[in-house]
Amino acid sequence: MRHHFASRLAMGGVDLNTIRELLGHSDYTMTLRYAHLAPEFKLKAVEVLDVAREAAMGGSKVLALVR
Repeated sequence: MRHHFASRLAMGGVDLNTIRELLGHSDYTMTLRYAHLAPEFKLKAVEVLDVAREAAMGGSKVLALVR
């Protein structure tokens, strides 16, 4: 249940420090064990890089390098 709680917060955009505090952890090591991201959220994170790169350079997409 803690995994689900932490993962849902992380996927909802809550920062790791807040999740750490909500779970009562003293450091990030344990929090990182609980806060897993679903694959589609990892893909969205890479897509952010694509948008930033295209805006800055008008170059090729970063996502093409990942796939």
